[in-house]
Amino acid sequence: MIDEQAVGMLLYHISKEVRSQWIEGHIEHYIGLYRNMKDWLNSEVKI
Repeated sequence: MIDEQAVGMLLYHISKEVRSQWIEGHIEHYIGLYRNMKDWLNSEVKI
């Protein structure tokens, strides 16, 4: 017999791990976009 509580905990930890990685990936993505925009704005202002 499968211990439903153990399976539930396992799924919860997996989804938590995936979520945190997904969020970190998106934070890095947005930081990169922000830096690119800032560089672009700086170069536009100088011209």
